Amino acid sequence: MNKKNNIVQLNKNNLKEIRKIVIKDLIINTKFGYYEKEKKKNQRLRFNIEIEVFMLPIDDKSIKNIIDYDKIIKIIEIILSKHINFLETLSEEICSEVLKDQRVKNINLQIDKLDIIEKTSSVGVKTFKERIK
Repeated sequence: MNKKNNIVQLNKNNLKEIRKIVIKDLIINTKFGYYEKEKKKNQRLRFNIEIEVFMLPIDDKSIKNIIDYDKIIKIIEIILSKHINFLETLSEEICSEVLKDQRVKNINLQIDKLDIIEKTSSVGVKTFKERIK
C-alpha cells in the first residue's frame, strides 16, 4: 500500500468480482389478477430486478457478454401477454425464463401491485432463485 496516497494496487487474485444487472421501478400497466374486478381494468405492476451474472470478459464493441436490459423487459412483457392470476406465478415464470441464460448466476425479483389495496402503497412478492450447478 502506498501510505502517502492510501492507494492499494489491486490484482485479479485478491478480488471477488460480482456484476449485477439492475432494473429499478419498471412500471407496466396491464390486466392482471384472480378477481373479476382485476381482469376488467388495467393496474400498475412495479418490477425491481437484480440479476447477478458470471463474470465474462467485456468487449466494449460487442454485446455478446452483456445481459441486455431490453431483453429482460421483453421477457416480462411476453409473459404478461397471457393472463396470469397470481404474482407468485408471474414471478416464477420470469425467474425461470431469465435463468435459461447460462450467464445468469441468480435473480432477485420483486413485483408489486400498486393500485389494488387502498390502505397500502403496494402489495407484492419477492423471489430469489440461484443456479446451483
